[in-house]
Amino acid sequence: MQEICTSGSVGAPGLKSRGHPTSALHSPLWMGQLVPAALTGSVPAELAATGLPTNPVHVLDLAFILPLHIIGGIALWRMRTVLALIGPMLLVFGALMAGSIAFLVCYMGNVGLAIVMSVLALVSTAFAVRVLTALR
Repeated sequence: MQEICTSGSVGAPGLKSRGHPTSALHSPLWMGQLVPAALTGSVPAELAATGLPTNPVHVLDLAFILPLHIIGGIALWRMRTVLALIGPMLLVFGALMAGSIAFLVCYMGNVGLAIVMSVLALVSTAFAVRVLTALR
């Protein structure tokens, strides 16, 4: 592990990540709900339907998950810091999260979104396998 952090390479030529697709997909989705509500001073319709004061998914995603994916992707891209080691962990986390969301939305009857999330889970798994194999 120390060698990975100091050598600037994970052992596979051309193996670099520019962030997890989750960051690129969810940030605009959440901002599309939150920014208009903040500008108009209203509550987003999705939140009003729940009866909660805030959406815990927004809090977790915007405060922890998405920033960690961005930091991990940049760190993997640059391979200059120990933060690059969180990249593989986030890829595995992303695969597990996308898979669980796929099962949830399939159960709820949204087969189209279940297919999209399943593909995202498979892509995350493929990236995780590639990165973890390179770390050997």
